[in-house]
Amino acid sequence: MNNTYQQQVYDYVRNKILSMEYRPGDYITDSQIAAELKISRTPAREAFQRLENEGLLFSEARRGWRIYSLTIKDIEDIFDLKCEIEGLVARKAAMGHNEEHHQTLQNYLNRMREASMKDDVATWMEMDSSLHHLFYLMAQNDRAEKIIKSLNDQWHRLRKGFINLQGRLDIATNEHDKIVNAVINGDAEGAELAMQAHLNSVRQGLVKVLVTMILPYARDGL
Repeated sequence: MNNTYQQQVYDYVRNKILSMEYRPGDYITDSQIAAELKISRTPAREAFQRLENEGLLFSEARRGWRIYSLTIKDIEDIFDLKCEIEGLVARKAAMGHNEEHHQTLQNYLNRMREASMKDDVATWMEMDSSLHHLFYLMAQNDRAEKIIKSLNDQWHRLRKGFINLQGRLDIATNEHDKIVNAVINGDAEGAELAMQAHLNSVRQGLVKVLVTMILPYARDGL
């Protein structure tokens, strides 16, 4: 039963962090959440420790648990790992020769392009998620997908705002076009390099936005 309650707390707190209902720098306590959900503190503490391991919370003595505030170094560290892992996934995906997968990738890419033309961010993000999931499937590496999901959760609060920037959808779609074409053509090295180029483009854009538009005005980080 504790595991069920732990998952309930985990989902509850994680969703509030990712939706920015809990803002960076805010404090919460296991007793507070246990009271809100009408459960004991033990599964709440266990869920908090799990969220700390994933980089969304950290514990401060006598103050409770703090919602993590991202720094420039955090972004650099996250994208260093994403480049290595997702680059390898793209390389392995290109080594397969499944025509059905290739057609599905092309369909996702076409829908991303249509969404970009309509400035439909929600559909674009949905297709982006589906496309990357298929890369993991083609690479036969669900462990890598779980690691990247945890890393993506840590910068999720920035993602939609960043994607909404003028011209960003077109840039990202063109970058994905190069990745997909390399994968479909069986160009393993080209797929890895195209994925890394895309992720470095996102990294550079994020850092620029943080330095010039957000950090100077964010008292408690982001």
